[in-house]
Amino acid sequence: MLKSATTLSADDVSIVNGNLEMESHVSVRSIDIVNGDISATSHLSVLGNVESVNGNITLPEQSKIGGHVETVNGDITATDTVVEDDVETLNGDITLKGNTHIVGNIIYRESENSWGERSDNKPTLTIESDVVIDGTIILERPVNLVFDNDAFDKKVVVSYGGAQ
Repeated sequence: MLKSATTLSADDVSIVNGNLEMESHVSVRSIDIVNGDISATSHLSVLGNVESVNGNITLPEQSKIGGHVETVNGDITATDTVVEDDVETLNGDITLKGNTHIVGNIIYRESENSWGERSDNKPTLTIESDVVIDGTIILERPVNLVFDNDAFDKKVVVSYGGAQ
């Protein structure tokens, strides 16, 4: 666990198997985890990207991410956070709360199982009413949409076969 009484700074954080738990006021250049969750208490600052292959990403209040946030098989939760690029997943739920601001797009990539067929598991995208999304919500696969503000419906671009 990275702990900080004031501000703790680290270069690139890379972990193969294990969780990254950070206290408040931690600043890092980038985070890349293969099998583990990423979380912080508050005021997380990442200059670049936050990426996890098999793990959840929890971005706490007053955080700023200078790049993109991406996971393959984990959930992404952001509360009162600014993400300067895209938020992307294949199989995870995305939950955006409070005054979160996504400057880029929200992207659900197409997910295929080992037999080349689309997975039947539908992730959920939840966006609370005060969230700001500058980009588009791009759905390359079926996703359950839970929007507190109907204006988000206009940002959805569906780009998979069989979409209605």
